Amino acid sequence: MRAKAHMTGKEALAVEAFLASTLTADVRNEANYANVDAPKKTGAELVAQFGCQGCHQIRGEGGKLGPTLDGVISNKGEAFVLKKLANPKFNNAASAMPKYPMNKADMKAIVGYLAK
Repeated sequence: MRAKAHMTGKEALAVEAFLASTLTADVRNEANYANVDAPKKTGAELVAQFGCQGCHQIRGEGGKLGPTLDGVISNKGEAFVLKKLANPKFNNAASAMPKYPMNKADMKAIVGYLAK
């Protein structure tokens, strides 16, 4: 992994738009995803699956494009993190964070992992 990301906000939004355009309708449709009877994953597994540490540092490891997630629950609160996972651009329209296909149980598992 490279030490620093050298992408402007505009470039990050272009990459996100491209990736979003490649998603199939079933992945894009949250309602369908929420009904899938998939095995439950731990917060650590979900963080790895979604590649959170590509942009964020957790426990001193990961990227630096996004803010560190150490202490984010105690600093911003569980509700903020849940809202950010559900709608990454709610507090920053230029955020490079993409919206991932995750259900509420996944979000709570990630919050639980980050709270440790």
